[in-house]
Amino acid sequence: VIDAFAKIGSLAKAETWFQKMQDFGVGVDAVIYNSLINACAKASKPCKAEHYLQKMTSAGLKPDEKSYNGVINACAKEGAVERAEAWFWHMVASGCKIDMIAFGSVMHASSKVGDVERVEYWIDEMQSRGLKPNLVCFNIMLNACAHGGRYTKALLWLERMVEERIEPNKLSYSSLISASAKAGDFASAEQWLMAMAERNMHPDRITYMTLMREHQSVSGPGQVSHNAAQ
Repeated sequence: VIDAFAKIGSLAKAETWFQKMQDFGVGVDAVIYNSLINACAKASKPCKAEHYLQKMTSAGLKPDEKSYNGVINACAKEGAVERAEAWFWHMVASGCKIDMIAFGSVMHASSKVGDVERVEYWIDEMQSRGLKPNLVCFNIMLNACAHGGRYTKALLWLERMVEERIEPNKLSYSSLISASAKAGDFASAEQWLMAMAERNMHPDRITYMTLMREHQSVSGPGQVSHNAAQ
């Protein structure tokens, strides 16, 4: 039951059932704690995720990859970069296997605040451990460029992505649109918008809003190009 509520992000109900288990003296294992931590991550509650991991340890249970990844993900969603990175290194010190999920979560924390250089650091760290960046990693990098308005850097990473024979997807193009718009290069933003349309991809509402907002900040309210409006 707890796992079911965790999967839909209903932290309150997952906690209610957890408390019922404790009230009835039902043993709580690592699977239950991991489900709770996962629910905390979905709800973007890093403090609670940390609480359950520490409670898990106090109960004599050893946190595994899922435990740490959940806490790192919870911190990442809040943009709590230092906390996410601290838990990553706790995970390393614990002897857990460091996988793409862990790297993806810790990179996401820096991406959310537009820290391109920090995301690059983690990609280098990942490669030093024998892991190769995949589509998710490249999209996290492009998203960091978008948040920071680093369009030139986004183009460099797009070039590297193509060299690795990784096909950009909807998220990739959306980040390129946002990065170019925030950099004031609206011609390029509209070109990427048309490139998406040619590939039968449809930008989401956030991408359109970013393009129009940045355009209006330069041209004034109501001044949106024909292509962007379309």
